[in-house]
Amino acid sequence: MKDPNMSNSPPLKTLVHTLWKPNYERQGIQPEFKPCYTAYIGVEDQNDYNNILATLVDKAKQDTRHTLVFDNTIPFEPDFEFMGAIKNELQYMDVTHFKADDIIMFPEPINQVFLQTLQDVVLQALQKEAFPNDSVRNNFITKLLLHVYHHVKPLEQASVENTNKCIYYGNLERHNAYFLLLLSKMNWDVLYINPLKAPDEIALIQMDLHQNHQILPIESLTKRANEGTVYQQFNSVTLGFEQEMEQELFTDSGFFRPWQFRNGTTKNLFFNSTLIDLENNWNEEARMRQGFAIHQKTVSVPNFFYEIEGEYHDPNQYKALVQKTVNAKQVYLSKGHIQDFLDVTIDSNQLLQLTFCQLNDGSFDPEQIKTLPFYKYSPFNDDTENFILNKINETLKDPQLYIQPPTNKTDQLEFVGACLQLNKQILRLIDSFDFPFAIPKIIIFLDKEDSLDPRVAYILGFLHKVGFDILVYSPAGMSDLSSILARERYNQKRLETINYERTYESLKQGFSHKGGFFSKLFGV
Repeated sequence: MKDPNMSNSPPLKTLVHTLWKPNYERQGIQPEFKPCYTAYIGVEDQNDYNNILATLVDKAKQDTRHTLVFDNTIPFEPDFEFMGAIKNELQYMDVTHFKADDIIMFPEPINQVFLQTLQDVVLQALQKEAFPNDSVRNNFITKLLLHVYHHVKPLEQASVENTNKCIYYGNLERHNAYFLLLLSKMNWDVLYINPLKAPDEIALIQMDLHQNHQILPIESLTKRANEGTVYQQFNSVTLGFEQEMEQELFTDSGFFRPWQFRNGTTKNLFFNSTLIDLENNWNEEARMRQGFAIHQKTVSVPNFFYEIEGEYHDPNQYKALVQKTVNAKQVYLSKGHIQDFLDVTIDSNQLLQLTFCQLNDGSFDPEQIKTLPFYKYSPFNDDTENFILNKINETLKDPQLYIQPPTNKTDQLEFVGACLQLNKQILRLIDSFDFPFAIPKIIIFLDKEDSLDPRVAYILGFLHKVGFDILVYSPAGMSDLSSILARERYNQKRLETINYERTYESLKQGFSHKGGFFSKLFGV
């Protein structure tokens, strides 16, 4: 059994709402996804415990095709025909080395994984249990197989993007512990929950231990869930940590005057994150995000730059994600067309005039730019003007932002010219950006097989340097953002379903729910 202080598992209250997320969202920055295999002993908060369990049970009921829930025991359903057939076959099997055709419980390749898993569990049991004879040993294996036959086999087998789940609450018999071990070795999420104490069997099957100091009587999961209230959502651990640590991340007081840094600037911090982080932090102010810092007049703003390809298998889940992000404050929604970002396109004569503003180091003189006849930012506050012009130079000097940085003179002139023609809505977002507080956002939804205009992609890079949150939805997965922006400077997530016909308008009109269905599994 692992040291309780070394547990990497989140609190049960947090896990409730992350457990049913797709694996790639739960993975975070880890090199590979690892299912949960944790014993939650004791309670985090006695007053909240029944609510947590109620929420857990509610989530499980919403996904009965992939989830098992056991309350103090695993129901044993004697099937004498099945048991007789298995016991007869076990007499002639080498239980330390099952062959491919010894037991057919699932379709291939799942059955091969199952046989290897069964073999591993049996070998472990042979090492730790004192079976007096082969008959007792075979009874042990038969009971395992009966549990698999009645409880696992009827479920749909999860895909590579999701896991099956087993939640076991309460008293744990030794034999049932081996069943939990078997499920975990088949890459299931396995949660053992006991509000009172950790049974010896937890050490036997080497579960990660999440130990809490408060305790409650075991009672039953059903009783506790019925007495609790289902929560709709919990804050992530990361977000909670951010909120608890804000006094250390801010100035001495932790408070800022409005426009305290008006004559300052921003340092964008790419928020390398999961979709869970995006959902939980999308509406959070800069000062509430991990990494936020102040150094003199420079405000470090952790910002998102995300491309989401495809859709969730459940269109309603996808719709909810889009709605949540679009309904945030200070959002500019676009379909990725250049006319959504620029009032006009700079012409050759204006480019020529802009040439005289360029310095020997490749940057552009802000004061010279302000004198150009087509310059249109003068009505804004001087601080806003200087902030925009300095950010243009800062973007040009960043050699790792774009795949092909604007290094030749023509590309530089066209880039600066575009940044000087931003439309009024985007300019207002920049002008109203009070750095420690609400972060302006650009959301692009690409209809059908649309791709980003390359000029738009370059402008997004600039707005990213300003400190904007940027989110690109591409249901068809054909944005072509990766041909412009360096892959290290934005997150890209590909969801389960590619939809070449999706439009934003169709999304707004609502979805019809279509449930998936797996064919029934093989019998013995």
